[in-house]
Amino acid sequence: MTTSHYLLFYDAAPDYLERRAPLRDRHLENAWRAHARGELVLGGAYADPVDGAVLLFRGRDPGVAEAFARADPYVTEGLVERWWVRPWTTVVGREAATPVRPVSDGSSGEDEDPLAGCPVVTEIPIRWGDMDAFDHVNNTRFFQYFEVARMAWFEEVGFGGEGDVGPILHSTECRFRRPLRYPDAVRVGVRTLDLLDDRFTHEYLMVSERLGAVVATGRGVIVSFDYRRNEKAPIPAEVRGRIEALTGGGGRTPGGAIG
Repeated sequence: MTTSHYLLFYDAAPDYLERRAPLRDRHLENAWRAHARGELVLGGAYADPVDGAVLLFRGRDPGVAEAFARADPYVTEGLVERWWVRPWTTVVGREAATPVRPVSDGSSGEDEDPLAGCPVVTEIPIRWGDMDAFDHVNNTRFFQYFEVARMAWFEEVGFGGEGDVGPILHSTECRFRRPLRYPDAVRVGVRTLDLLDDRFTHEYLMVSERLGAVVATGRGVIVSFDYRRNEKAPIPAEVRGRIEALTGGGGRTPGGAIG
């Protein structure tokens, strides 16, 4: 899902400040709800003179900003005499929709995909039921998304499902960087940070399709375990070889979303 930035401009009526007070709470409620949905990025009135406002939206099309304006009590009650929306091509900054860097810094000019270094990437749709009472995806779901990606990685290297020795999760952690909300989808990338005799460490990167940004990072320590003897065991040689090949070859993504 590709998103872009849109600027909503307001021209205020001459008596805007005198009439604003009884409508301000309703306006702010609408604005903060739009922000919670991931639509409104920033908004506010001009300073000295307060004769208008600018609101920055992010969405698939300008309709997200237009719908906000049509429902805004400042507009419906005449405090805003004129409003219009313009697409904004953002190229610099962490929130840029289409980041571009100077060729002189040694890059190709376009920002690299944060998942470019992950040899296994899994796409996972966000379900409405993943949300909690705070109107965002519950923190426990992030660990489930990591688990889905981890299982895809196990399938890629053929570890588990056959024989006595398979993987077992020793520990995992997550750093939450941004809230997720329905509707959206995430891509979770997995890469191996180290490979020891009987264990390895995964790094997870989770990118929101709607926000176009990393929303969480994490790690997991996986131990090779002999389930028949109930004890840890060396990573099987053939599995180690496939892990090393995957780590060195990088870039391939198993097809199809997991839902």
